[in-house]
Amino acid sequence: PHASFAEGLVDMVKAFERVPHDWLVRQAVKYQYSLLILRLSIASYLLPRAIIIDGVASKLLLATRGITAGAVHATIELRLLLIQWLDETQCIFHLIVITVFVDDSSFGASGSERLVRETVVGALLYFTTALVAVGMDFSPTKNAILASNARLAKDIAKLIPLIKFSCDRTAKSLGGALGTGFNRNTKIAKKRLAAFKVRKSQFKKLRRCAGADASARVMRTGGTAALVYGQANIGVSNSLLHAQRVAVAAASNRGGAGDLDLTLLLVDGGWNGKADPAFAAHMDPIGKWAESVWGSWLPVSAASILVKDAKTRLSKAKVPWRVVYGPAAAFVASAWRIGWTVSSATSLITDDGTLLELTTDSPAYVIKCVQQSVWRWRWKRIAEKFSFLAHNLPAHNGIHMQPLFELINSRKRGIEWGPQQIGALRSGFAGKQWTQSRKHRANLVCSFNCNLCVATGRCDPEDPDPKWRGTLIHRYWTCPVLESERVRLVPAWLLRSV
Repeated sequence: PHASFAEGLVDMVKAFERVPHDWLVRQAVKYQYSLLILRLSIASYLLPRAIIIDGVASKLLLATRGITAGAVHATIELRLLLIQWLDETQCIFHLIVITVFVDDSSFGASGSERLVRETVVGALLYFTTALVAVGMDFSPTKNAILASNARLAKDIAKLIPLIKFSCDRTAKSLGGALGTGFNRNTKIAKKRLAAFKVRKSQFKKLRRCAGADASARVMRTGGTAALVYGQANIGVSNSLLHAQRVAVAAASNRGGAGDLDLTLLLVDGGWNGKADPAFAAHMDPIGKWAESVWGSWLPVSAASILVKDAKTRLSKAKVPWRVVYGPAAAFVASAWRIGWTVSSATSLITDDGTLLELTTDSPAYVIKCVQQSVWRWRWKRIAEKFSFLAHNLPAHNGIHMQPLFELINSRKRGIEWGPQQIGALRSGFAGKQWTQSRKHRANLVCSFNCNLCVATGRCDPEDPDPKWRGTLIHRYWTCPVLESERVRLVPAWLLRSV
C-alpha cells in the first residue's frame, strides 16, 4: 500500500535582522559559545548608523536586535538561536525529518495518514510557537504545506492557526521546484526561461560593447547558470530543453538562422565550457542521483523500487516526459536521452559501453562521463543533419574542435587575424550564411545556381550542372567570378592544399 506524506515549509521573516540579543546570549552560555566573539559581534552591530535617502540623512539610530547578515559568524549565531528548538522538536517527534538551510526550514513525515498529520502538526506547532515566543516571526505568504493529497494538506494547515500556510500542489524551496503526488512542477523552470529571454537584449548589448569573447564568457559563467538552476529533481523535458537551447543561442549571437548545435558549440568556447543547457539538463539529474546513492540518502532497496517503477512507467508512455514525477524518473529519462542504459538504481552503462557502479564510482566521475556523453550526443545530432559527417567522423568523438577553439579564443590578433576574420569563421562554421542553394531549399528564390555566375553568363539559372550550384564550397573555392579575390586573399599554401 502507498504511504502518505506531508511536509511543512516555513520561512522566517528577516531572520538575521530580528534575532533577539538577550536570547542569543542565553543560548551562547548554554552551548558554551565564545562570549568574547559574541560580544564583539553584537557590539559591531550596535554601532550608531544613519539612513540617507537622496542626500537627506536621518538622526543616528541604534539597532536593538539583529545580527549582521553576511558576516562570518552570522550563520553560527542564527544556529545558536535555533538549535535548541530543533533538537527538542526532533526528540519529541521521532518520525519527523527536519531540514534547515539558514532561515528556511522544512518538517516532513511519511507513514499512515493519521500518523503523518499528528507528527507534522505537532512538530510545526512546537517549533513555530517557541520561536514566536522569543520574538521571531514567520512569513505570511511563503509558508506552504505539501502532501500526498489535497485533503491531508488542508487538514494540517487548519490545525496550525498561528501561521498562515498555502496548500498548493507545487512550491519552490531554495530555488528548487517541488510538487505533490503526481504533479511535476515545471512552473519555476518556465519562469526562469521567460526571465532569461527578457535579458536577451542585455547580452546583445554586452556583445556590441565588449565583444563576442566577453559576452560568451558571461553566458558560460552566469547566464546559463541562472537559467538551469534547481532542475535536478524534476529533469528537463525535450521541449523545454529545446526552448532553453534556442534562448541561449539567440542571446549569444547578433542574428541569423545558424545551426543550433554548432552555434552552442561555439558559445562553449572549449572542451570545458558548458554554456549549452544540455549539459546541466543531464549532469544535474544524473549527478544528483549518483550523489544520493553514494551518500546513502535512501536505502538501496527503496531506490531500486523507484527506478524499477520509473523504467516501467516511461517505457509504456507515448511521451515519456509526461510521466516524470520525481528524481528517479528524471534520472532514468535523462540517461535514456543520451543513450545510456539504466541497469538498476546503482548500475549504468554509458553510450560508449563504460560500466558505472554508483556505489563505487564517485559522483564527480559520473558527472564527467555525462559531460563527455553530451558532447557525443551533440555530435550525433550534427552528423544526422550533415550526411557527409556521419561517414567521416571518428566513432563517438566527433571532429577535432581544439584548433577552431584556439583560433576563436586567440589573443594574438592583428591585421591578418582580427575580429572580422573571427566573426566570419564563427558565421561560416555555424551555418549562418544563406547561400543561393540554401535560399532555394527554403523556397525563397527560384534558382539554386550562383547569382554571380548567372549574371556573368557562365551558366543559366536552371543549369543542372552541380559545379554552378550556389553552395559555400562554390562561393569560397570554385566560383570563377571570385577567382581574383581568392588569389589575393587566401594564402598560397592553403589554395594548394584545397
